[in-house]
Amino acid sequence: MVTMTGSFSATIFWSTLIFGLISICFWIPLFFTAEKDYKEINDIMKKRAVLLSDQEVRDE
Repeated sequence: MVTMTGSFSATIFWSTLIFGLISICFWIPLFFTAEKDYKEINDIMKKRAVLLSDQEVRDE
């Protein structure tokens, strides 16, 4: 990569930029599923609380 850019600083810049763009592609799908996942986890935790305490958990 250094031979393509001609300098170490340009290599660092382009490597960081490319990594950042690829990373964004992996994070975008999470924004569409996060709300559903939080609701599902909340329901699971309420069921566990009921099992542990033998009483119903009230919605707050």
